[in-house]
Amino acid sequence: MDIEQVVNLFQKLNKKEIKASKLGWTQYTTGFDLGIEQAYRDITAFLEDEENFRIVCEHKEKDIRHY
Repeated sequence: MDIEQVVNLFQKLNKKEIKASKLGWTQYTTGFDLGIEQAYRDITAFLEDEENFRIVCEHKEKDIRHY
């Protein structure tokens, strides 16, 4: 496994967090809920995904001097 898998995971998570942040700001400023709860459920599901967890754990165990 290379670092690209971990980078890909964090890019996906970052996009989900940006979406949730924008939806949260919209709800806070306008009062309209355009899907904030679903956005947070998507983040939670992503973080609970066992395959994503496995990828991060495997990379964490590697010696960083190889990069």
